[in-house]
Amino acid sequence: MILDQWTLFGLLGNVFFTARVLVQWIASEKAKQSVAPRLFWWLSLGGAVIMIVYSIVRTADPELREEPTPLPLLVGFIVTLVPYLRNLMLSYRISRPWHVLSYILAGAVFVLCGILLILMDAPVIRTRWFFIGALGSVIWYTRFIWQWLYSEKMKKSLFPIWFWYISFAGLVLNLSYSFIMGDIVFILSFVFNIVPISRNIILMKRREPGNPSLQK
Repeated sequence: MILDQWTLFGLLGNVFFTARVLVQWIASEKAKQSVAPRLFWWLSLGGAVIMIVYSIVRTADPELREEPTPLPLLVGFIVTLVPYLRNLMLSYRISRPWHVLSYILAGAVFVLCGILLILMDAPVIRTRWFFIGALGSVIWYTRFIWQWLYSEKMKKSLFPIWFWYISFAGLVLNLSYSFIMGDIVFILSFVFNIVPISRNIILMKRREPGNPSLQK
């Protein structure tokens, strides 16, 4: 692996994502339940922006573009901008006009992702590995859409337990696809999630009604 400037740039995105995982994990361990600290969303937003740029460069550069393609991951990173921003807004006291503007921007993001999916090269779409990456991206990145909608309903940023089950399923597929690509940036962006996802599931299972550990 050659550590050129773009690879280092992508690894910086992993620093953001790893930091957010540690922040959320430590906060949850202290609270003895799964929590969503505000810093988690700021780090997520920064990491997503960096990985969007990296994915675009990786896709557009003739020397880097190869099969499997990072296009499924690129679309996923773009989609997550919406729940990251909305969770941040839910964690602050924001006036109504800003909420309306965020919904408009959310619509624009979804339209952009639809255009990207339509414009993808047909030969790329027909490959079997593309479908593995696409399925992993759908599961992994839309988990934040469902988390966002749940948080909108509850009027606060929350992580329900099903969020972590979905996360684990998407993690397995995306990590497999990243190994197939052989891209260390994408591999590292997923591999460090194994422990915190498992820990959040354990913490939430312990707090379920009827769990003997709650009686102790």
